Amino acid sequence: MSEEATVDLLSVLRDAESQERHGAHEAAEAGFRRAAESADPAVKAAALRGVASYLVLRGSNQEGLETLRRIVETGDPQETARALRNIGTLLEDHFGDPAGARAAYEQAIACDHPLHSQGARVNLAQLLEREGDLDGAARLLVETIDSGHPVESNRARVLLGFLLEGAGDNAGALQCFEEAMREPDSEWGQRGAFQAGAIYLAKLGDPGRACDAFSVAARLPEPNFAVTAMFLLGEAERERNNEDGAIEAYGRAVSLEGVSTPNGRSALFAAAKQAGSLCLQRHDLDSARAYLTRAASADDGEERARAACLLGLCEREAGNYVAAREAFGDSLSNPGAPPEIVEIAQNALRELG
Repeated sequence: MSEEATVDLLSVLRDAESQERHGAHEAAEAGFRRAAESADPAVKAAALRGVASYLVLRGSNQEGLETLRRIVETGDPQETARALRNIGTLLEDHFGDPAGARAAYEQAIACDHPLHSQGARVNLAQLLEREGDLDGAARLLVETIDSGHPVESNRARVLLGFLLEGAGDNAGALQCFEEAMREPDSEWGQRGAFQAGAIYLAKLGDPGRACDAFSVAARLPEPNFAVTAMFLLGEAERERNNEDGAIEAYGRAVSLEGVSTPNGRSALFAAAKQAGSLCLQRHDLDSARAYLTRAASADDGEERARAACLLGLCEREAGNYVAAREAFGDSLSNPGAPPEIVEIAQNALRELG
């Protein structure tokens, strides 16, 4: 292929990368496929990276795997390590081949690429941990931490913290999580903060430090994690007798959009119930009603029953007896209603007549 054609395909590659960044994925993929015909290994490898990415996104994993192997065949120093890491991930997650994945990760590490080799080191550490080689996993994570990689080093700190906590070393785990928190604007700093907060709250009985940690964790961009951090922030604020702070944190959890997982929804409804209960104690009946109405639509039957009973108490205190009877009836209609809630609702209905 002529030098002029090579230069042209480099332009095609750059245009495809621009299209990819701007969300024009059909045009981007077409450009990557065209640029992959280049005789220049660097252009070919980068273009194949784009092709492989779209194949995997569509679920064409076998074809994606073959395309990644074509990248390795180019020997390009920039793309080979990344391709090997992605080969390992595909083999491990989609083809059930941990031995093949391990070999790919080890080859990626051997490339000594300043970015992608460290990511492969973390992937291999996770694989070893699942296989029970905790010492090998810890060694790789420490190596990644020591590398100073801008993302993977903090990820490795958090994963090492998980490993240590699972082994019963809460002090060592907390140290890892706190070190990760030194980067509060990063995802892994926020994940480390979540874990630190959980240790402070559940194991060390230090709600003040738990509040500091959960305040960082609440900034997680993924709503299903953030909502749990906000709920736990409310719990920590309540434990240190800061009701205003607790209601604010619970309220943030309830108002968060995009919560979809069972755990996330459970945290959201729990926050609504806790906020409603606190508002009811303060005789802020309008706020209590809003929160408890939301909590009464929880997925779990027991939680629905508890929230509906609290809503009945709220409506009764407000003098809305028809709404109170309806709420107490809703509480009793839940098969998961615990005995103490059944008793409260039944007694209330008898009193209301």
